[in-house]
Amino acid sequence: MPIVSAVIYARPEHVGPLVAELTTDPRLTVAAPHADRFAMVADTTTRAEDKALWRGLEQHRDILRIELVVAQFDDIHPQEVP
Repeated sequence: MPIVSAVIYARPEHVGPLVAELTTDPRLTVAAPHADRFAMVADTTTRAEDKALWRGLEQHRDILRIELVVAQFDDIHPQEVP
């Protein structure tokens, strides 16, 4: 299972609604916001699911920047890596 943590940046007026939206996804753990950013951990079941999740976040209209903190792929099987 890929486990990835990141800091998500958004305009201050969008942070609250964005946090509320993302907390509905059971794969995500979202920390309390701080001004224009918040920490988030994603826990997905496959590398493909992980890639799709992060692509979707990168395209989200309210996310300005994503800074990767830690990525753990210890239990990814070689056949999962494209």
